[in-house]
Amino acid sequence: MEQPSSNLFEGYKSLGHVTGPLPFIVRHGKNSQASRIITIVGRTFHTYTTNLQLIEVSIPHEKDIRMIISDERYIYTASGRSIFQWGRGSKKLVNKFDNGHQSDVKMMIKFGPTCLLSLDDDNNLFNWNTLDKGILNIIPIDDALFQVTAMCQPLGYRDKCLFGSKQGQLELWNVVSEKCLYKFSGWDSKVTSLVQSPIENVVAIGLEDGHVYVQNIKYDETVMKIYQEYGAITSMSFRLDGRPFLVTASPVGHLMIWNLERKRLATQIRHAHANSISNCQFLRNESQLVTTGTDNTIKVWTLDMSDGGGQLLCQRAGHSEPPSHIRFYGPKGLNILSAGLDSTIKMFHVYSERFNRNLGTARMNPKSKNGKSKSSSSNINKLPPISCFAAECCKEKQWDNIAACHKGSSLVTTWNYDKCCMGEHIIMQPTFSKHDVLGSSICITGCGNFVVIGFSNGLIFKYNIQSGMFKQYYENPKLTDHRAHDGQVTGVTVDALDMVLISSGSDSRLRLWNFKTSAMMKDFEMSAPIDKIELHRQNNLIAVAMENMTIEILDFETQVLVRKFQTTGKILDMCYSPDSHWLIVALDDKSIRTWDLNLGKMIDAFSLSSVCTSLSMSATGEFLATAHEDSLGVNIWGNYTLYCPTRLKPIDPTLTPPLLDMPFVRDDELFQDDDEQELPNEDIQLAPVSSDHSADPSEYVSPEQLNEQLITLSGLPSSRWKNLLKIEEMREKQLIEEEERKERQIKVPFFIPVKDGLKPKLDSEQVQPTRSSDETSSAMNSVSKINELRLLSPLAQCLIDCARRDGDYNEFFKQLKELGPSATDAEVRSLGKDTCGTIEPMLCFLDAIEKNNKTNTDYELTSAWLALFLKAHSDIIQTDPSLRTRCESLLPIVGASWDKLNEKFNQILCVLNFVRSSIL
Repeated sequence: MEQPSSNLFEGYKSLGHVTGPLPFIVRHGKNSQASRIITIVGRTFHTYTTNLQLIEVSIPHEKDIRMIISDERYIYTASGRSIFQWGRGSKKLVNKFDNGHQSDVKMMIKFGPTCLLSLDDDNNLFNWNTLDKGILNIIPIDDALFQVTAMCQPLGYRDKCLFGSKQGQLELWNVVSEKCLYKFSGWDSKVTSLVQSPIENVVAIGLEDGHVYVQNIKYDETVMKIYQEYGAITSMSFRLDGRPFLVTASPVGHLMIWNLERKRLATQIRHAHANSISNCQFLRNESQLVTTGTDNTIKVWTLDMSDGGGQLLCQRAGHSEPPSHIRFYGPKGLNILSAGLDSTIKMFHVYSERFNRNLGTARMNPKSKNGKSKSSSSNINKLPPISCFAAECCKEKQWDNIAACHKGSSLVTTWNYDKCCMGEHIIMQPTFSKHDVLGSSICITGCGNFVVIGFSNGLIFKYNIQSGMFKQYYENPKLTDHRAHDGQVTGVTVDALDMVLISSGSDSRLRLWNFKTSAMMKDFEMSAPIDKIELHRQNNLIAVAMENMTIEILDFETQVLVRKFQTTGKILDMCYSPDSHWLIVALDDKSIRTWDLNLGKMIDAFSLSSVCTSLSMSATGEFLATAHEDSLGVNIWGNYTLYCPTRLKPIDPTLTPPLLDMPFVRDDELFQDDDEQELPNEDIQLAPVSSDHSADPSEYVSPEQLNEQLITLSGLPSSRWKNLLKIEEMREKQLIEEEERKERQIKVPFFIPVKDGLKPKLDSEQVQPTRSSDETSSAMNSVSKINELRLLSPLAQCLIDCARRDGDYNEFFKQLKELGPSATDAEVRSLGKDTCGTIEPMLCFLDAIEKNNKTNTDYELTSAWLALFLKAHSDIIQTDPSLRTRCESLLPIVGASWDKLNEKFNQILCVLNFVRSSIL
């Protein structure tokens, strides 16, 4: 089935996804002690080293992954009703178990070398043989009496599995004989976690009410009981390096570390994550603890203190809340600044995750925390989410170059891109503290010195971003209280030369101000309240998006309406392409539409499964970045018109745009894992995401020549004709170099005569035997016979046949264009009288050149062929009257076509010289 596609963009990759809300696993290699951390991210799983370097991203599944486990050789994932067995990291699909479950698989456990136990939503247990994909047995469990919520295999208990239930009870089963061996009474609270301790028969049982029971399951005795006051036990882990500590995780992001010898709380790590901790696990024989949370963060802690406490070793984090505003940063178009609803600003690199940076969390005391604290998940002094920001790379080394507005607040924070931290200033107006005034729009000038802020009460203030000091305001004389607009300021922007400030408001007004004097220069009344504006600084085109779902393009220098577009939904964000040919708009109907400003028509539209809240195009025009309301990442779309020929034609804006899949996370780099054995199976792609960009058969195909009056080139590479006149010199040079190489390599025996010199040469006069008179006469007779038996080459014969038939040389030129430079040189030289025995091929060739010049086709090839012909046969042309006359008649025809081109060249050069030297 043909995949839906866009005319311009194709999904490339997704950035900012680190981990999902489901538990991760730690995998130990078979032949190596190196551990691998594997996290679930939607339909893929990611593999990290213990220092959180991304190694590999799996092939996307058809549905979201709900569970992942592993053994020494394979990885098993549960997606939908199927279980997938992966080898060689995540690129080799070994087996697929899809012929058993009638509902989605939610839990799995691997025990023994060949047995896999899986549980589905219907509370049915399947015991699989991983060698032949066969079902060993099925154990149905009544979920009304015992709904399984956790399971583990006790240490030393062969073929046995311990299950915890929603009802709070536990059961020990022999899954091979399908018998329940023992029922534990339970604690009237849902079992959320079961973890085997390093000691045989001892299991930790975590409950929803916050209690943890360390239980001896052999004697059904409680060894230790602890209580976590922060809520349910979301995860637990025993320390595996011999020290008696147990770590429990809470839904509020705290970690509790318990001393099992003293049976009390040793220490705790508060605000380890911003939200609930989904999993925690110690590395084997190490003091390092790995944690993941629903905040899209994975952290590695080192617990090396005497009381069992520790500190953060490394972390990898994305946004914990969806991004609210994104923009490409810098002229290379590789870095993306993203502000999220979690009050953080992050920088994502398009190609490599290694260059990602976290600029920190917006706080009221940035100097003390430097915008980034160890307990960054804490809400202490945390500012509201960022609604919009502006960035300028001009002065990034000198001072702060990013400014951000916050939702529900008049505060404006500054950020430093070079230092990757929150800036020195928090801009606030003291008079706004008594009023409900919000920062609604922001802009940084191209020089990087000033920041202009628009507020919800209609005021526009200018500040110096280096010092944070107030400079001036922009006032409309017709309004009171120094207001610029009678309503909220919805957009502010400054031109490239810092001459004009443009502002828009909910009062349906677009106003132009003198940036230095703050005097109002022009006032435009629009047809509806303005939502936002977007300026292209290179050509001064400003796009105005209004509440009536209309976009108007204005040239504020000439004050002329350039284009007007009608959309199908509310405009959430828009951006220009770098050359200002396209305007790309995100609408609230989940579509992204592109208009060509030259054509004045829509040329592309596609819809997504989620509303795009912000978008930006790179400075090189290579990528389009989008942020969505229910996604924690930033999606990157490739502009494939840069890499393949694409004819853009207008489309009907009333048609429903095709629904495209979101791009997936791609591998950051190639990484060879030495501790895994490569399997012979071929790669299997489960969810193909590439789109078919085959040409539309109904599209217009341009002819080879638009008009006979237009001089048309062949389109062949310049190497096919540029060096035709130099081929003989190139051959001579190659022969000289070959002779010198052979002379350096030759070893002359002592009995062969040589000539004296710095470089001894063979004495050919002494070596070659003398010819007799009979041999000389026989050689002359052979030459005369060869002259009598001259034959035309196939190409020369084709040339003569075309001339005698109807004078149509298309077939001759078709064959000649297929030849390479050396073959072309040989064929043109073979048309001579010495080779063919007649001048007829030469006359036919000149006739073909004349007709081709009159049709103006293959101009550069025809000129090169004629020059080669004149050079190769100049001696024959000078002595033969008919050839000389034919060349004289061809001269004005060739000269006329060149004079026409030369006149155009001179005209273009004059215009360019005038534009370059004129003072505008």
